[in-house]
Amino acid sequence: MSRKDAPVPTFIGRYRIVERLGSGGMGVLYLARDPTIDRTVAIKVARLQNVKLRQRFLREARATGRLNHRNIVTIYDVGEHDGEPFIAMEYVPGRTLAAIIHRRTPLPLLRRLRLLRELCDGLAYAHGQNIIHRDVKPANLIVGDNTGALTILDFGIAKLQDTQTMTVAAVGGTPNYMAPEQVAGTDIDHRCDIFAVGLVGYELLSYRRAFDGDNATSVLYQVTHEEPVPLAGLVPELGADLVGIVDRALAKQPQHRYQSLQDLLAELDTAIGRVEQDGVHRDLVVPIAAAEEPSEAPTSDAPSSPSRAELVARRDEELASNLEAAQVAIEKEHWDAAQAATDRAALLAPDDDRVVQAFERIAAGRLDQQLDEHLSIARGYLENLELTQAAESVESALQLQPQAPAGLELREEIQSRLTINRHLERAEQGLAAGEFTDALLSVHEALVVDEEHDAARALKDRILAAARDHRAQAAVEEADAKRGAGDLAGAVAVLEGYGEAHDLVDTELANIRAEIAHKRKSFEVLVAPARGHPEPGKLQGTRDRMRGALDAGSSEQTPAGEPGSPGGPEEGGLFGAVYARSPGSGSARRRMLVAVLGATAFVVAIAATGARLARQESQPDSSRDVEAGAAVVVDGETMASQSGTSTPPVQETTPDSDESGSVDREFPASPRAAGAVPPPGPDVAGRIPGSSNRPAAPAAPDIDELLAGAAAAEAAGHLDAALDQYAAARGHDADSPAAVAGHERIQARLIEIAVQEDLRAANAAFAAGRYDDARRLFQDAFDGNASPEAAAGLRRVDNAAAV
Repeated sequence: MSRKDAPVPTFIGRYRIVERLGSGGMGVLYLARDPTIDRTVAIKVARLQNVKLRQRFLREARATGRLNHRNIVTIYDVGEHDGEPFIAMEYVPGRTLAAIIHRRTPLPLLRRLRLLRELCDGLAYAHGQNIIHRDVKPANLIVGDNTGALTILDFGIAKLQDTQTMTVAAVGGTPNYMAPEQVAGTDIDHRCDIFAVGLVGYELLSYRRAFDGDNATSVLYQVTHEEPVPLAGLVPELGADLVGIVDRALAKQPQHRYQSLQDLLAELDTAIGRVEQDGVHRDLVVPIAAAEEPSEAPTSDAPSSPSRAELVARRDEELASNLEAAQVAIEKEHWDAAQAATDRAALLAPDDDRVVQAFERIAAGRLDQQLDEHLSIARGYLENLELTQAAESVESALQLQPQAPAGLELREEIQSRLTINRHLERAEQGLAAGEFTDALLSVHEALVVDEEHDAARALKDRILAAARDHRAQAAVEEADAKRGAGDLAGAVAVLEGYGEAHDLVDTELANIRAEIAHKRKSFEVLVAPARGHPEPGKLQGTRDRMRGALDAGSSEQTPAGEPGSPGGPEEGGLFGAVYARSPGSGSARRRMLVAVLGATAFVVAIAATGARLARQESQPDSSRDVEAGAAVVVDGETMASQSGTSTPPVQETTPDSDESGSVDREFPASPRAAGAVPPPGPDVAGRIPGSSNRPAAPAAPDIDELLAGAAAAEAAGHLDAALDQYAAARGHDADSPAAVAGHERIQARLIEIAVQEDLRAANAAFAAGRYDDARRLFQDAFDGNASPEAAAGLRRVDNAAAV
């Protein structure tokens, strides 16, 4: 059943069909009624089985739907009916320009020129929207009955024009109105519409086609190689300006035509103005040359008209020739030439299966070509790391072929790059914020996607280096705090516990060790006199000197030594050089000095013991025996004499002053033998109350001896014994700076040791994956002294548990 005989549907979409208006190469046109707003519309249905051809048909709607011009038909709606697409558009009652020319309807010259101007005006607007028509011909131009205006129809093979260049997707068009570049299948642009305007103008002014022939091949040959009959010879009344406009529009080479319809309109308006001013030609009805009639009847020798069989044979021969040309072009992937040859074949037999197959192959080939172009553009963006543009190009390609393997593979690669970039961006942010654990986790996620990613590996190295620097800086700051508090041993322990080589830590450790060496040297200079054997009765001056040093340290004053004396300013002794070199505030320096002086007191106590033993050598035997049974407190332990006998105490009294003016004090007798009942304590002068013959109670160690013993225990690492000695010293004098500082220092050191133990255990638990144990130990360490390392460990455990 032909299209003309096909039944008229009652409805297409929501539109009620009134009648069939006609049919063309790409569909059927119906007159319909829109019940929604009660208006008459024209419905064009594409009866196409091939998906690609249906897409080609719908380009009419997409192209024309963007246009809003008085000389271009308006598109209302696009839909699908029974699997066939349709377009609902403005219905323009009137006659096509083809019908007017065919009937040779007399029209005044000015009227024809205004119709030609309306055609140029509408096409110029479309060109401004980057749309070319590509099938301008009188059959697609309708003159309205009501308005008399010209309306351009059927942008059915129009295509969006790229702003820079355009490769034709399909040549299309009607042979009599095609430009030479369309016939050749080369790149086209808006100037092919200008050539068509010249053809329409030629035909409108002369009522004769510029290129005509018995078949399409003849017509296309004329379009490419021949010139039309001069218009001036057909219509002498036109004038040279109008003839020149048409001739320039019909130039074979696009560069020789008008380069825009605006240029053509400018000259056409000038010509129209001349005709309007010319009273003779304004209303002139251009004569139409009558058809030539034979002067005499044909003779018997005249060739007879070809028979139907001969015409069919010619058609089949031309059809086969065009299909063969299309096949060759398809194999060479010359899609434009293949399209041109197939279009010529479709004019002869549009329903031939070979023509339909050729169209399908061309559409598939062009689709593959477009896919390759999009993917090539995407790869170029990818090489330049423009991932967003690359992703857009790949999506454009996959819209053409959703399951194209190359497109899917490229999309996956781009998505991987985007994922890596997001992880690296978060890692950079974590690094900038000092969140090294979070940053490392983000880098790890990037390396999971691509373990060989150079940027991710480099960023990982940067984060690890920054983390090492941060830990080193924290260790140095902690050591500086201990150094400022006078705990040089603690500062060294912190830096040595850092556990890896680092320039910052090594430099600070070297500085502290140098300071310790300097203080040790100064200490040796200071206590050198006390290590000798002072003369009997001369120890009080040495002890007073030590006590003066302690008082000076507690009041942040450097004891002044005699010029040239040990420890004096000229030798840079302990109290001058060490105090001046001590970092931190005055109180911090004082604490450091008190610690050193505590150790000094210990040495002085040992020296005093040696002096007493020396004096005993010169005392009577009884006195020597008493002294030999004395108990000496050294390093926090009581060292008893080997004699177990109990001897009455001997009290030694020295003169009130010696030659140097120093006042000596009384030295108490040795403590009582083991098992003796403790008598009442001594008075202020060290004497036993009551009878002088009563045995004296053993003298408890004084604060200086306790401080010396505590310092010695601390230096030997016996922190518990040192803590007890400092507590005992505070029992003698609760406000003693040396006792208070030493007691606080030992407590802080013990807490620090406990914290370090917790941290080591926590790190081991974390490494073993025991996150609950690690969290508990890190929390204990943080509660101990708010350690930054403990806080970082808690964050690390939380992050690892989350992952």
